[in-house]
Amino acid sequence: MTSEGNWVDEGFGDTGEVYLVASDGRTRSVSRPYLENPEAFLVELDATETVADQDRNAIAGVGTTSVFLSVGDGRELAEAVASGETLIERSNYLERPVLTGVAPVELESLEWFALAEFEAEEIEGPISDFRRGLIITVAIFVISITFVTVAWARGVFRPVRAIGDKMRRIHDGEALEEGEPVSSAPREFTDLANSIDTMLDALRQREADLVQASVERLNTVRSLLPSAIAERVEAGDRNVIDQVPQAGILVLVFDRLGEMVRDQDVATTRELLDRLVEEIDSLALHHGVERVKLVGDAFFAGCGLTQPYLDHVPRSVAFALDARDAVRELAAVYETSPGLAAGIHSGPVTVGLAGSARLAYDLWGETVAAAHFLARLARPGEILVSETVRALLPPDIAAAQKETGPETPPVWEIVGQRDPEDSAS
Repeated sequence: MTSEGNWVDEGFGDTGEVYLVASDGRTRSVSRPYLENPEAFLVELDATETVADQDRNAIAGVGTTSVFLSVGDGRELAEAVASGETLIERSNYLERPVLTGVAPVELESLEWFALAEFEAEEIEGPISDFRRGLIITVAIFVISITFVTVAWARGVFRPVRAIGDKMRRIHDGEALEEGEPVSSAPREFTDLANSIDTMLDALRQREADLVQASVERLNTVRSLLPSAIAERVEAGDRNVIDQVPQAGILVLVFDRLGEMVRDQDVATTRELLDRLVEEIDSLALHHGVERVKLVGDAFFAGCGLTQPYLDHVPRSVAFALDARDAVRELAAVYETSPGLAAGIHSGPVTVGLAGSARLAYDLWGETVAAAHFLARLARPGEILVSETVRALLPPDIAAAQKETGPETPPVWEIVGQRDPEDSAS
């Protein structure tokens, strides 16, 4: 939590730090200002009068701020996390204005939070310095240009008028023929006119390049993220965190994928992996399922994350069945034996982007954990669903309860499609 004292090297600047806070509002790790200068920290802490004398004396005596330093009300942190407001402007334990990022720490039976803080002055300082420097530079530039232009215009008024006439014609889209007035101007102004033409051509080309680069960047982002999320990122929204009240979460596990990669040559492995991902992504698009991430041998996806579906459960099951068939077909073509196991659960989920410089699209919540558990519990070729999913299955999909032990919630295996006559009965 203290970056081993290397806050600057870790990107925390002069005032940034990360520390743990429990539900009682007290820290569970050591404060950076205390580690850097304990004496100055205690003096400043006394001035704030935010800590009781007994806690202040304990910090000085024991030699740590952990447990003794109160940073606020733990309930406010929990409410902020629950509401999705994970970036807070407030005053820290030294009464300094800070910008605080809050995230829950998922530990069994503990309600802790991780706080990342930067002083507002340090964050806003470079912006203010840049703005001040830019204003001064522009002012100097304008004043310099004004004096130079006044002195220069006295002797070159007539040739400049010719150049102005040429610029007007260029603006109006008129073609300049040989023998234009500017051609009889001094060489310096002829060169200036030619340079203007070159500059205009360069600007038009650069504008076209920027448009093309923007399209390529958007296509790249859309290839990595769902279209709705990609458009929000392209518009500048980096705080994409959504609470989805009901969605289908699928986790596909490719069995023996590691052994297959080791046994095949590089070219064959690359071709098989490319075809495998393309087939699964194509099926996901067909069923309205969104791929979230591919980690090792696990494929995480969801139905109803960015676009709600009332039939997200049937869509999820149909996708899992088609994906299982696609994997079997590829295994036969490449004479390999990777199997597919799947787990499906339905419920609330948190989905969004994590990170700042390198964005990562991910999803969190008990629904995700339950689907992942089912996928790992399933044997190759099995598609396991929770009791919640089974209750939402349409009549044409058959499921059988799987024996998993008395301490495990009910688990059902998708057997396959029922005949229309059996479904009707």
